[in-house]
Amino acid sequence: MLQFKKRIPYRALSVETAADVEITPSGPIFKRIVHTPMVMLDVTEAGQKEAVQAALQQAEAMCPVGQAMRGNVAFEVVITAETIQVE
Repeated sequence: MLQFKKRIPYRALSVETAADVEITPSGPIFKRIVHTPMVMLDVTEAGQKEAVQAALQQAEAMCPVGQAMRGNVAFEVVITAETIQVE
């Protein structure tokens, strides 16, 4: 998790995944998979959004599923880090 490995505090973490699938006589074939992680941050400390983006890029590079699919399926990660006002 981000806060344990990189010590980045966050309020919420979610991931949306979409896939393009072709149905063939031998079964479905994944053509493209897109993961969109969303990280909600409490504060806007200098460099915090960049640290989150770097951590997510590292997670993408080390993902065993993504590594297994590379070359066979278009695999994309759209990284988003947003800040929210804490009252």
